[in-house]
Amino acid sequence: MQEKAAGHKVLLYCNVDYWKNRDRTSFAGDGLWIAQYNGRPGDPSIQAPWLIHQYTSTPIDTNLARFDSRAAMRAWATGTAQGEDDVQLKDKLKVGDWLKKRFPKETGLQDGEIYVETALASGYGWSRVAADNSTRILAQLGAQQTTIDMLVDAIGTGGGLTAAEIKAAAEAGAQAALDRLGSALTTEED
Repeated sequence: MQEKAAGHKVLLYCNVDYWKNRDRTSFAGDGLWIAQYNGRPGDPSIQAPWLIHQYTSTPIDTNLARFDSRAAMRAWATGTAQGEDDVQLKDKLKVGDWLKKRFPKETGLQDGEIYVETALASGYGWSRVAADNSTRILAQLGAQQTTIDMLVDAIGTGGGLTAAEIKAAAEAGAQAALDRLGSALTTEED
């Protein structure tokens, strides 16, 4: 079969019974695609090296392949080398509808594509915003903890506050911090 399909990968597709009991050659061409619905993806009950494991047919046939990525599988199937230079900074990537809905004012996203370099820079920028906001939140939480500690000390020394009053003060402080964070995020997105 491989001679008739020169330039193409040839796989043997079979179930475990055929592989163990009927095949007498143990030759699978360029790879063995084994079907066994055993509930253990990637663990068919055979000793031979396999390339693809079809592990269920419910609700549709589902397979697990021994490749690190789709790009690696494509490189194997086409006989080409997988390189890191497959994607260039000037290439455009498709974006999901959710992204266009989330940022409707971004005219560059409305065509459904974004340049790789823009996506990288935008991702970096938003991660910096998140890091800066996280630092502010942690500082606010630290200040609230200090306030809670002082309130608890006041109760312990007869300060006259009830547990309900302490809880209300803590909840009010937490809500104020969340409100400030929401305002900061909304302002930065506009």
